[in-house]
This record gives sequence, C-alpha cells and structure tokens, in this order.
Amino acid sequence: MGFFGDIIRKGFELARDFIDRVANRIKTAFNTVVNKVKSFFIKAVDWLERTYEKISQVCKVFVEASQLFVKRVAEGFVRVTKNYSKQNDGQWRCDTVTETHEISKDEVPPEIREKVKHLQTGQQADISMETKRELELAV
Repeated sequence: MGFFGDIIRKGFELARDFIDRVANRIKTAFNTVVNKVKSFFIKAVDWLERTYEKISQVCKVFVEASQLFVKRVAEGFVRVTKNYSKQNDGQWRCDTVTETHEISKDEVPPEIREKVKHLQTGQQADISMETKRELELAV
C-alpha cells in the first residue's frame, strides 16, 4: 500500500476504535438508565403494595351504627356524632366526632330545641330518631 494507504488504514482504525468506545459508553449509559428506571418502578410497586395493605386495613372498618347528639355549650349547641364499628377482634369501637363551631339556638329546629331546653352546659341529648325522621321525609 504505500504512504497514503497506511494513513487511510490508520484513519479507519482510529475511527473504528472511536466508534467502539462511543458505542460502549452509550451501551453503559443506557444500561445504567434502564437499571435506575427498573429500580424506581420496583420501589414504586413495593410502596403501592404496602400502601394498599394499610388502606385495606383502615377501610375494613365499617360503621354499623351512628348516634347524633346535641350538646349544650356556653352560648349555644354543638353537634356530636358517635359512630360504632366492630373491629376484627369482635370488640366494638366508638369514634366520637364533635363539630368545632357552635350552633345558635335559632339554627336548632323547634322540636329538637324543645327536647334540649333543659340541658345544662356540657350535657347532651340523643336526637338520632328526630334526625332519622327528617332524613326519611327529605327522601
């Protein structure tokens, strides 16, 4: 080959070596990205499975009964709800929810106001039946 042939051959060898190095770096970078994406999704699926288990445990609570009360406070009333649910061990659980804002006497319907007029501050009266009747009439 001659002088120019050696230069061309050397140029092709350098180009092939360069392309091989670039291809190897691209392959390594691609594998790194694939492994990181794979790891991310494995962790995400694991988190979702653990979250599902926790939500399933929490959502197994089924409210079987509720009571609604009116409780007298200093200048008016607050609503109190007691929700009863049966736990996995057979024991009953009562969750009490008290509204944080007072209801003025004018906001309490007259039949309920009559029922609770004798209450002292801190006492409460069960108004579940009255509420049930009102809900049935509304439907």
